[in-house]
Amino acid sequence: MAVEDNEKTEVGRQPVHLGQWVEAKRPRLHPTRRKVLAGVADFSQGGAWTTSSEVRQEVDISQQLLNRHLRALEAEGLVRLDHPGPGLPLKVQATGAGLRALGLRGPQPLPPAERIEPPADSPPAPEALPAIAEPTREAEAVQPGGKTPALLYVSLDDLPAQPAPPPLERRPNIRLKRRSYEFLEGLCDCLAPFFKNLEREDFFHLAGPALDKRPVLGALYDALSPHLPGVGVGEFKEILASLFKPKAREPEAEPAKRPPGQAKPKDQEPPPLSPPEIALEEQLSRTMNQAYAGLAWHRRTRLMSDEWDRARRRRLGCFNTIFVNFGPRWQRRDWNDFNQARRQADHRGADYAQWVTVQFDRVTPEGNCEVRPSDLHGERAVAAYLEYRREDEGDRDRELGPPPYTAQSFNPHDAAHLEYAQRLIGETIALAERIMAGEPQGPARLLAQAVRSGALPQAALDLAPGQREAVLEILRRDAGQYMPLRPVAGPQPKVII
Repeated sequence: MAVEDNEKTEVGRQPVHLGQWVEAKRPRLHPTRRKVLAGVADFSQGGAWTTSSEVRQEVDISQQLLNRHLRALEAEGLVRLDHPGPGLPLKVQATGAGLRALGLRGPQPLPPAERIEPPADSPPAPEALPAIAEPTREAEAVQPGGKTPALLYVSLDDLPAQPAPPPLERRPNIRLKRRSYEFLEGLCDCLAPFFKNLEREDFFHLAGPALDKRPVLGALYDALSPHLPGVGVGEFKEILASLFKPKAREPEAEPAKRPPGQAKPKDQEPPPLSPPEIALEEQLSRTMNQAYAGLAWHRRTRLMSDEWDRARRRRLGCFNTIFVNFGPRWQRRDWNDFNQARRQADHRGADYAQWVTVQFDRVTPEGNCEVRPSDLHGERAVAAYLEYRREDEGDRDRELGPPPYTAQSFNPHDAAHLEYAQRLIGETIALAERIMAGEPQGPARLLAQAVRSGALPQAALDLAPGQREAVLEILRRDAGQYMPLRPVAGPQPKVII
């Protein structure tokens, strides 16, 4: 039991190393947070305050991330923050705890004490008493017979003197921008075979300050030449030039081609079209917007769905697309809605993005509601797009001019014919509202007169579904009173007034 007590006593008497204790008490910070604290400490010398904008230029991180680290450091008591007001940068100052966390404040190593030699004529000093050292482990061994162990005393003067450790050399912190650090990393890798007695950390301490001098090439060579034996200025220039040479791109692997005799999988083929649908797609290929010329019908439908998805994300503030499946788009349930909307847009030569925008404005003027794919087609969708075309600034400022067709040559699948007929109907209805205000049959009467004069073909009344039946009723009622106006062949008779 005595031996165990002696061992516990010896452990308790071991000296405490102050430097290790201080290092253990320092807070463990993330490298980026320590970098932010070091940047604040550089500007806070002498207790001065600095702004977060200056610290951001020093540490080269985003302002949002910098403010997050500063608030975390304030919570740990390492910095002080001052909020001057909204829209102004934060004021920051490093505290004493923050400086101690970086090792910039605290006990510093003392220089070795100088030995003072006594003068030659001074009397000899009295002989010092022998110092008593602690008993050794060999002396503490219990002797046979249970006697008290003999203790061995050793004088400290008999031990060899240990030289004092040299003071630690503190290097200044080198702070580099990200691009400068990446450049020096590449330069260090290129010059590594030529270095002599130069560590990687020493390289950055030598080359970092040289980047701020001009010319940079000469400053770098002057700083590194003592550690580059046998490397001249010309070879150093060639090494630097090799860092800026563009790397050769590796040839991209060609996608695997399908054998000629092998057909596509059935799930990768678009759905088949019936004979009427094939004829309809041929007509739509002549009236569609020329920006989509040469694209297959299913690719144009996919473009319509992409425009709807982009508008939906933009209006609702969504980040993710709704088409999360990598399979063919025509396997979705809403494929028929997109296809029908695309056909109606192609019939009027519309741009898909404009068509989708008009439908979003029609369904949800506030812009914060869900617009389903079924809302992209139908009579209301067509009417909204025609109204948008009538209100277009270019159409309002341009004169109508003569029609590009006659009553017999009107082609409902010709985009130019449709555009002229739509503008004529819109201007006729607007004129009727101005000169026949309050008369319900006013627009229908003017449209019927345009049909009788040959300016508006009867087939174009499909563009005004709200007035079509009323116009036809007026034409049937007045069929016996009005004759169609036709040009008379031959010379015109003179008009006598």
